Amino acid sequence: MEFFKSGVDLLQTVVTLLGAAAIIGGLVEVGKSQADNNPAIRATGISMFVGGAIIIAVGLTLVPKLKDMVNGTGTDATKKPQAGYIVTAPLVPGIRK
Repeated sequence: MEFFKSGVDLLQTVVTLLGAAAIIGGLVEVGKSQADNNPAIRATGISMFVGGAIIIAVGLTLVPKLKDMVNGTGTDATKKPQAGYIVTAPLVPGIRK
């Protein structure tokens, strides 16, 4: 299991670095567009910047959830309800209890 945990840590680092590279590339594109006064390159640079920020957000929030899945501490849909709760089926026309 330790192998999977270290693999998830490595995946998080790689995804974050790829997002940072996209942000840096976007900033370079925006700088190039300022020099050439080209709005098409500026739009591409801004898109790369925003995309890199989204990639970093995914790397910092969703990838660590994989570690919970590997550990078995994530949410499990097969868990039984706690004592004291009554589970009822939804009422569907034509079906009787």
